[in-house]
Amino acid sequence: MEHMRNTRVFWGILALVFFLIGCFHGRQVTSVIGYRNQMVFLKKDVYYKVGKLPEGWKTLSTRAKAAAFYNKDLGASISTDAFCAGGFEDLPLKTLSGQLFAGTQQHSIISEKEIDMDGRGGLRTVSTGSIDGVDLKFDTVVVKKNNCTMDFVYFSPPEKYKDGVAAFEAFFNGFKF
Repeated sequence: MEHMRNTRVFWGILALVFFLIGCFHGRQVTSVIGYRNQMVFLKKDVYYKVGKLPEGWKTLSTRAKAAAFYNKDLGASISTDAFCAGGFEDLPLKTLSGQLFAGTQQHSIISEKEIDMDGRGGLRTVSTGSIDGVDLKFDTVVVKKNNCTMDFVYFSPPEKYKDGVAAFEAFFNGFKF
């Protein structure tokens, strides 16, 4: 019974996170239309590559314009989305990263680090917060390239974070536009 409740809460949180990611980046003119073979498609012939996820990560079907994956054993999710052209906001990475957490209560940043992503500066932020009273740990990466903003998001229950972070790092470190 408790497992079923936790599963429903997690799916509700997942839907809310994807909704918030989509809401706070402006109008989407070009965004994710599909995912195949480690390629995130923005148009038929425009895509960016990501790293391969290990066994246990399953593609998640969502109405959000994102490539999303879920690991049932970890109760965790990894996703990426992009906002280009009219949806692109040329704001500082710190501002763009902060927009990802607009619906999060008790949000607290643990660390922020500038990283290189395919020859561009990116910002990686690790934080904690809660959504609908459920505590979560977040790991996000934001990068701007070719008139697009790409977000990479990993979230899990805090006690499971370390079990999935290597998969997330492999995923975003495979980024090539």
